[in-house]
Amino acid sequence: MLAATIRRRLCEINAVTHLGELRRLPSARLRRHPARDNGSMLISLGPAADFLVHPRDDPPPTLLDGGLDEFRVRTLVVLAIAIAS
Repeated sequence: MLAATIRRRLCEINAVTHLGELRRLPSARLRRHPARDNGSMLISLGPAADFLVHPRDDPPPTLLDGGLDEFRVRTLVVLAIAIAS
């Protein structure tokens, strides 16, 4: 079941033109990583796991307030799959 969700979510990530479009997918539950302040995000893979992703650009594009500019993030790197304990 997790493998199918991973494939589906990777296809969804590939289909969007920028990170901000993932916000329209409620099942993705895109959110900032609570322990990292470097642009890392979590994308839900269901109740059991999340993708830990980071913008490929270094440094990641930011807004004037220092937040991540999701509309300028075009490519993500999947760093890990975080399994809920």
